[in-house]
Amino acid sequence: MQTRARTRSQTQAAETSSNGSNSPASPPNNHQDDELDIDSLLAAAKTNLASQSSTNEDSYSLEGIRDKWKQMPSLNDTLTLQPNRPSESGVIKLNTTASKTASTTSSSGIRKIVDPVKVKMEEKQKREATAGSKWFNMPKTEVTPDLKRDLQLLQMRSVLDPKRHYKKEKIGVPKYFQRGTIIEGNTEFYSARINKKDRRQTLAEEILADSTSRKYFRRKYGEIQNSKMSGRKAFYKKLKEQRKKI
Repeated sequence: MQTRARTRSQTQAAETSSNGSNSPASPPNNHQDDELDIDSLLAAAKTNLASQSSTNEDSYSLEGIRDKWKQMPSLNDTLTLQPNRPSESGVIKLNTTASKTASTTSSSGIRKIVDPVKVKMEEKQKREATAGSKWFNMPKTEVTPDLKRDLQLLQMRSVLDPKRHYKKEKIGVPKYFQRGTIIEGNTEFYSARINKKDRRQTLAEEILADSTSRKYFRRKYGEIQNSKMSGRKAFYKKLKEQRKKI
């Protein structure tokens, strides 16, 4: 009996020992490790914030702005354009796009803003300043009072000479015209020469200086006045005065 009891006790002890060895280990205490991890994360976040604040202060400072300005790409190649740069073959070709961009940018690199309406007006004024290449770029003549009077005499040339008749013209003052002086030839000394005392600067002065033309104008003016004043009060008054003389 005793041997059986011992064997039973031994077997129970062996079972307990085997059960103790095969049972899972008790879970470790991880609360302290979690606290350490949180503290390390907070410390790292503080250091990051401090470094970021220092970099922001440096970037907003004058030295930081200069450093960033140095890091930007240079624009010297685009500002100092060479429109007539020779190619590989050695032939120089005109680069119109480069010349336009170079003209719109100043030496300091500031681009000028051009108003398209103003540019069109300037081009129109430049185009209207001359008659065009077909008319040898005839300039626009400034119409003075003397010149305007001469043009009116040319339009009324049918009245100047009673023996010549011209077609009536309703054309106004031309926009582009020129006037000049006719130089006499060697064969026109006696036939078409004007004496120096009879020469004037304008057509009106030449006509008024001619005695025959003045007589003709005076006679025509009297005829026109008689036709217009006949039948009016002054006409009958003049008749009465003539009757009184008789």
